[in-house]
Amino acid sequence: MLGVSTCWRSAQTNNGEAILEDIRSVGIKAVELEYRVSPEVFAQMQPALEKRQPMVISMHNVFPAPEPPRKPGGDVFLFSSEDEEERALAVKFAVKTMEIADQLGAKAVVFHLGRVPMESRMEEVIELHKQGGSALERARAIVDELLRQRKELREKSFQAVLLCLEELNEEAEKRNLYVGVENRYFFHQIPDFEEIGLILEQFRGSNLRYWHDVGHAIIQEKLGVSSQKELLETYSSQMIGIHLHDVRDYKDHFAPGSGEVDFSFVQKHVSPSTIKIVEAHPYVSPEELSESLRFLEEMGIG
Repeated sequence: MLGVSTCWRSAQTNNGEAILEDIRSVGIKAVELEYRVSPEVFAQMQPALEKRQPMVISMHNVFPAPEPPRKPGGDVFLFSSEDEEERALAVKFAVKTMEIADQLGAKAVVFHLGRVPMESRMEEVIELHKQGGSALERARAIVDELLRQRKELREKSFQAVLLCLEELNEEAEKRNLYVGVENRYFFHQIPDFEEIGLILEQFRGSNLRYWHDVGHAIIQEKLGVSSQKELLETYSSQMIGIHLHDVRDYKDHFAPGSGEVDFSFVQKHVSPSTIKIVEAHPYVSPEELSESLRFLEEMGIG
């Protein structure tokens, strides 16, 4: 089934019923609930969601958003932290998200796993790529150095993530849910290409799976880190779900079919059982979103 993430509208309004009505208006009957939705907005949505109008097929941790002063976000609590109390909070809020997912009949919860403690320099690298020419050599040198630093610094953060995933997987198995480990956008975020494989191998046969984000993969491909082809050809056999959005230049979350992504290649790596979520941001109009849904169905992805 094809669904739409609430991120299309959740940053624009505090009216939960209006968010769901906008989603229903484009002909969608399934949603992914995500971390921008406050407890108050969720309470407004809950009666319709409990009636499966629309159906919740996935959720994105942390849901609902934590109370201030914490800001909404998928990385608001870090599974990668060396601080035991921070990791305990990350697991606590993840379990709360999974409880709600279970209550609403979702199949999977998508997780950001944290980061290696180092600067990203992503904006600098993107700006160099936009300049082109000799600036590309400078960009490549920065990326190579960042990746070297990342590998040198990652071990404690990665081991912390694995400890937390043990707890998340245990909770998921109790609730017959899947843990979706998402590929990331920034260089220093966990997991990178290699770490996805290490995680999947450690949790082989469990309720932990890969979750592919099309836009993240393309941006990293443009910057010479890893490729969409490499990710999907290696991990799609263990993929539970996919975030579908398009890329223009170095910006993502556009309506599928309106940018640079080769969705015919993506189609080859999704199956009927793959959870498919259009993760369009608010700058996508209802008309563009409707057209993208038709495009995906024609491509055999819907």
